[in-house]
Amino acid sequence: MMRMGRIVAVKLRSAIACLAAAIVLLSGDVAAARPAEIVPPAGSAYWTWGCGNVPEFCYFKHYDANHDNGGWGRGFTSTGFYNIGAQGYGDQTSSIWNRFGKPVVLYDWNLHERCWIFLWYSTDGNWGNLPTNIDNRTDGISVGGEIPLEGICK
Repeated sequence: MMRMGRIVAVKLRSAIACLAAAIVLLSGDVAAARPAEIVPPAGSAYWTWGCGNVPEFCYFKHYDANHDNGGWGRGFTSTGFYNIGAQGYGDQTSSIWNRFGKPVVLYDWNLHERCWIFLWYSTDGNWGNLPTNIDNRTDGISVGGEIPLEGICK
């Protein structure tokens, strides 16, 4: 009888582990996993373009696919929703570095529907190149959970 209880417990733990793995995979957070390094390499564009404050969220534009030929970087040190498209920096973000201590969300502006399209959720400490399907599409950045006034597309 004791052996049957152990088998049931093992099967139950396996089922719970499978369910937890499915939740993680379906939540989308897997795509935002941190790279192997904790911070970008010293001397890299992430450091030299001025993302040195903490807390700060920085976004970067690279002039070529390999990120070898320069670019620029800008950052935010306070919470808020930033319409970078209206500031002349829309559709240019290639990579990010979240040192803010809170989540940051990237949005694309949908001119036809007049609302914001969710692109990317960045956990604190997340850095690196954006996936190719959202590269150079960011028009708005929510730092610390601020919601855009125009609303999010449904």
